[in-house]
Amino acid sequence: MATRRRSSATKTAKSASPKTVKETVVSVKKVTAKPARRVNKVTRTAKSAVTEVTPTPVIKETKVSTKSLIEKLRELDGFSLAILPFLYLEGFTKLLLKNQF
Repeated sequence: MATRRRSSATKTAKSASPKTVKETVVSVKKVTAKPARRVNKVTRTAKSAVTEVTPTPVIKETKVSTKSLIEKLRELDGFSLAILPFLYLEGFTKLLLKNQF
């Protein structure tokens, strides 16, 4: 397909023709949008808030034993008595490492 070229003579002929400009006055009316109406006429019911009632916890009274340190140590067996100093040593070491003396 051959393409057609425009010559410069046709461009000047078109641009040389007098142009007429028509002025038109257009009035613009502002239209406010109406809110959409409900299609169904069902009345809305009020929603009630449901709160779950949890029973208050019952406080159980416990007996506080007032045993002395010697009585508590007598209840321990031989293995527990042997391990007890190592547990204290471990706790003391952890405290020292936390404080970084």
